[in-house]
Amino acid sequence: MIEENQRVIKSVEELKNKKIKELGKYLYKTHEGLQHLYNVSCPELDFLIDFSKKYSEIIGARMVGGGFGGCTINLIHPNIIETYIADVTKAYFNEFNLKLTAFEVRTSGGTTILQ
Repeated sequence: MIEENQRVIKSVEELKNKKIKELGKYLYKTHEGLQHLYNVSCPELDFLIDFSKKYSEIIGARMVGGGFGGCTINLIHPNIIETYIADVTKAYFNEFNLKLTAFEVRTSGGTTILQ
């Protein structure tokens, strides 16, 4: 759908302008599109996205990968990372009886050419 293409373009602009909260809103909107328009999400991923919305320190989240399972990416304020991972891991296990694996990553300067 054209809506997702427009969200990507707007997300790039928000990122360039360092409007991270706006970028987070687009991440949530993208997940909603993947969930409802493309039907490529699943209950586990939807649970993780919905759970993230309970925390004001989560800026945005969406599923990533090929769909029908997989991962979510979450933009999280550093001060709540450990607490959030513990909370979501416990909630996920209680809901699905599955162990959640979290990978903490940090952004970098990206690809560069070394001479």
